[in-house]
Amino acid sequence: MYDIYIVEEGDTLESLAKKFNVSVYDIIQMNHLEGIFELMPGMKLQIPVDRTSAFTFYKIKPGDTLYSIAMDHNTSPEYILLLNGLNANEYIYPGQQILIPKENVAIYLTKPGDSLQMVAENTNQRPEDILIYNEKLYLLPEQLIAYKKRG
Repeated sequence: MYDIYIVEEGDTLESLAKKFNVSVYDIIQMNHLEGIFELMPGMKLQIPVDRTSAFTFYKIKPGDTLYSIAMDHNTSPEYILLLNGLNANEYIYPGQQILIPKENVAIYLTKPGDSLQMVAENTNQRPEDILIYNEKLYLLPEQLIAYKKRG
């Protein structure tokens, strides 16, 4: 699996590797780049995608709240609760690890009657893009579906 990325001014292999949470080596190998290589704006690169790259673990620090964690990671407290099987009355504590969506990942909460096509339309994605981060889709109400943010 891979995404196509169009190189922008100032991009480097290192900055793209960090942005997409992959290694420089993986980008070089996937694109058959050899020797000393300079990226040119407008160039198309294949960026490897790992289904597990939608989420990361976050270790709660003293003073953290679900709201502050959500704001720091551009998501909502409700999604963090759902993602971690927590309810709003539960306490979080320093040292606890929770899952949060990565920077370039958004979450959609399914509604009764949703189909893959409807989810794709509601998230401005292609159905095949939805499947990249979601190995199993049951499309039951309140299933969390991860997808890559556009733009």
